[in-house]
Amino acid sequence: MSNLGIYLIAAIIGAYLVSMLMDGVIQTASAELGRDIRERIWQRQARGARYWRSLDTLGFLLVAAGILKVLGVLHTARSMGAWGIPCMVLGLLAVCSASTLRICMLSRYYRAEAPDTKAYRQSRKAALMVSLTEVALGLFVCGFVFIPLFARAEPAPNITSFDAPSAGAQTAGDKTPEKIWVDEREALQLLPGKNAEYLNLLVQHDDVRSVLQDGRTLYHRDDIVKTVETPLPTVEDLKHSLALRKTDAEKPVQVEEPRKAVAPKQELKED
Repeated sequence: MSNLGIYLIAAIIGAYLVSMLMDGVIQTASAELGRDIRERIWQRQARGARYWRSLDTLGFLLVAAGILKVLGVLHTARSMGAWGIPCMVLGLLAVCSASTLRICMLSRYYRAEAPDTKAYRQSRKAALMVSLTEVALGLFVCGFVFIPLFARAEPAPNITSFDAPSAGAQTAGDKTPEKIWVDEREALQLLPGKNAEYLNLLVQHDDVRSVLQDGRTLYHRDDIVKTVETPLPTVEDLKHSLALRKTDAEKPVQVEEPRKAVAPKQELKED
């Protein structure tokens, strides 16, 4: 797992802890309210819970579908592309939105039933804190996935010596050489969350073809797309597989010596 992946998990856990902490602050402050006021607030919460719970459920379903796609359990048309990670991100954003909606609705209930009280002031602060935390998490997730994925790519170099179809065989529907080979920057955009080391390991593992053109290393786009559509191996798995290949290649080849032919014994005849 890359460092960005670790930061993303830490950010999700941090946002969850902030939400739980703010809920505790509101519950503590509401202890000074009368029983009838708290019951009216709870009734409002029960009526309005269907809104944020529906959004929360939708988010979890999107996350689950994205995970199943990444693991290779869900098989879809190839034209749909690798939608597993974007689906997980959209689900996470929906969960963040549901958390923000819940705390804001709760603050609104306190304003309607108990204005000018400590409980309302604490709920307003909690709503602001949770909203800022969820927005920051959403921006981080978008920057982690969508910006590298949809960033404007640089013009591909004009390559005519690799996989270039002949003039008679090329048609309007064929891929041009500019679409077949991409540089390192575009290759990493097709591998969100991965770095140059991971890309080089894929090349060494013969999962992605590469060529050297004008002093730059170019990578086969279709190989990268096919690799992304399957569950990606970890860095440790790739290194272990390469080490096994190296070990097998270094084993000496034992050549058996040819066996010497033994002449048949001749029987001596007595005179």
